[in-house]
Amino acid sequence: MLIPNEAYVAITDKLRVHKFNRRAHDGTWQVKICDLIYMMSQQPIDVFGLKDSQAEVYPAPQEVIKKDEKGAVVDQYQVYGMLRIKRHKTDIGIDIEMNEELADLITWFRDFKRSQGIISEHLMVYPMYLDVRSRAKPVKHRFMQSAWRDACVKAGYGDQYQLRDLRKKGLTNEFIQQGENDKGGHTTQAMKEHYRLITPPKRARSTLKYIGKSEAG
Repeated sequence: MLIPNEAYVAITDKLRVHKFNRRAHDGTWQVKICDLIYMMSQQPIDVFGLKDSQAEVYPAPQEVIKKDEKGAVVDQYQVYGMLRIKRHKTDIGIDIEMNEELADLITWFRDFKRSQGIISEHLMVYPMYLDVRSRAKPVKHRFMQSAWRDACVKAGYGDQYQLRDLRKKGLTNEFIQQGENDKGGHTTQAMKEHYRLITPPKRARSTLKYIGKSEAG
């Protein structure tokens, strides 16, 4: 199921307030986790198991210029960091070049831990206002599944969208924006297409000219 942007915004807005022990707390960390699932576009086990050491944010962006075999520039962009993961399902390593948004998101989680006085090798941890069994511990997939499900209902979508749909949304949008890529870490073309819910139209340039002299007007 492809989650429309407006639905994603409505659902995550419900996560911005986290009620715990009858008190309302800042739930921005829950929204950021959803953003990370979407931007990484990986299986939950590879997102929730992410450690600080797997993410490198560069002091300054690095320019990447890709050329074809003839030396012509085919792509040019800036990389703000590198995210290195290994898929548990296939044991395939994936190096994700981070754009500015993903690098900022990684930095947000690190700043969040620092603001909470938490020292942990895990990137995503529970805030200190939770009970002693949870605070400063790695965030669990099942916790976010439940939080997402409740927010989805509150936003008026019932059980129409699931947390796992964020992976498909991410891989679909990535395909639309950059074309063929290996971000999903799939070993077959069939599996790549399984996670792409929209097929963009093929693009072509028109370079043909009149065969004969064109009539004026």
